Amino acid sequence: GKYIVANSIITNGENLKQLEFKEVTNKNIISAQASTNYSNIIDKDYKLYKGTGNGYVLDKIENVKKVLSSDSGVVLLARDGKIYRKGSGNYGGTGSIVNLSDYAALIDKNGKEFSNVKDIALSIRYQYSTFVTEENELYYIGHKYYASLPNKETNGTFSINGQPLYPVKVESTMLSKILPKYSSMSINNSKVGGNSLGATYILTTEGELYTFDNLSGELSGLGRNTTDFEKLNLPDKVKQVKSQDGYTMALLENGKIYAWGYNTYGQFGTGEENIGKVYATPIKLVIERKVK
Repeated sequence: GKYIVANSIITNGENLKQLEFKEVTNKNIISAQASTNYSNIIDKDYKLYKGTGNGYVLDKIENVKKVLSSDSGVVLLARDGKIYRKGSGNYGGTGSIVNLSDYAALIDKNGKEFSNVKDIALSIRYQYSTFVTEENELYYIGHKYYASLPNKETNGTFSINGQPLYPVKVESTMLSKILPKYSSMSINNSKVGGNSLGATYILTTEGELYTFDNLSGELSGLGRNTTDFEKLNLPDKVKQVKSQDGYTMALLENGKIYAWGYNTYGQFGTGEENIGKVYATPIKLVIERKVK
């Protein structure tokens, strides 16, 4: 159940010179995630390993449930429901407007560690984070002008230039109906031609996918802006949804993938010469095999 991760040089196709190695329990890895500046692995014992120039090393944070990173920071969910974060203070997306070189617990407006969280999501650009609690409530931290969420006002919450210093509860008519059936969440965030784009998606246990986009409407999948979360109609129940820089893909129960947003690098595989085309509504990707 083990393999060796090694940096090595092969000379003349014969001699292997081992420069450095570390044992990694391959079968014990349950999660791995990386961005431009951060790389993390979680093993079956819920221990966190961070990528360095000399390989993966054990981090001091223990009992890790989930870890997400953007280009500027990391947000981590511990098994006890607490949030830890580090990275750049830009936009306050990690819950701090100062730079954090190491993990620190997220604090609420009462000075207590924010807790009882069951899931987290993080945008890759113009960083903001969202948290879903065990009570089926949605919170966010980060610059409110870039966070694509309904009713994200910071009234009554100490903030600097639109950046709340503590988690802010997000409320809407649809959220109160969706969150009791919560399964997962994904954030799409990008900037094109000086315009900030963003959308938030919530997947329910019934395979329903809900979308919200109040910034441009180009990433909602509906071809327009929304004022609250709306159901995105697809041919089958949704099994999984993933977003990146300006585009989203949804895997359906029937094994088909639908995608929408910016086909900037031809990642939709449409065969078109103009790979920069924007798909305002979902298109079915041409993949012969059933995707699981």
